[in-house]
Amino acid sequence: MSKINFKDYLKDCIKMVVECHDEDINDCKMAQQLKECSNYGQLADVMVSWEFWEEDERYENLQYIK
Repeated sequence: MSKINFKDYLKDCIKMVVECHDEDINDCKMAQQLKECSNYGQLADVMVSWEFWEEDERYENLQYIK
């Protein structure tokens, strides 16, 4: 996978979360928290806190971000 910019990665994560939770984006609390993220560290904290990622995925997924 080639590197992508953070904003595109964030959009993809939000889309995936909304689809997995089968909720409207406005009703999905996790998606709302993700929308507030401005960097990968914040995004990873949200993904781990909601148990969407394991802790080690935080570092594995970082390789895809510019």
